[in-house]
Amino acid sequence: MLLTIKNKKMKNDLNNLLAKEMDRSDFLKHIGIALLALTGAASVMKALSGIGGQNVVTHGFGSGSYGGSRATQSRD
Repeated sequence: MLLTIKNKKMKNDLNNLLAKEMDRSDFLKHIGIALLALTGAASVMKALSGIGGQNVVTHGFGSGSYGGSRATQSRD
């Protein structure tokens, strides 16, 4: 029952939005908000936070097996 009430409210909100007169900038704002809601703000932030990558220690303290290696190194 609660789900049908939410569905009716969503349909009414969508109908009101489609019937509303708007210019191009308002339309683009609504589209942007809808895309953000669909993809989720958390997933966008997660994607943006992974851009920098991680630093790999190749020499110095922490690079050897006794110093607690952070990356696997192949020794030839």
